[in-house]
Amino acid sequence: MSDNNDYEKYLQQDEKSWGEFFSNMSKYWHGVMADVRKDISCATNDEEYNSLLSDLESNPENAKYAEDLKKTRAIAKAVDKSMSAIGKCIDGASALFSKKE
Repeated sequence: MSDNNDYEKYLQQDEKSWGEFFSNMSKYWHGVMADVRKDISCATNDEEYNSLLSDLESNPENAKYAEDLKKTRAIAKAVDKSMSAIGKCIDGASALFSKKE
């Protein structure tokens, strides 16, 4: 994770409503997602992944690492999709509770 965790300030807020709470959680979650996406970009970015995989597969001694990279990519893509789905749920709750107030 990055050293710049400005989004953590949203965990320390004194919310006065559910709308504010979910709005702050949304801001926090999107900050977390940005950090995670940066950390897993070598597995999710097609160009970066293909370059790394090509380098590994060019040497038979690295075949095991190439297989591990393929597994890592599958996990990274699942993490990215899951985090996005959670973010959409939090955004939806924020919109819903903000409208009710």
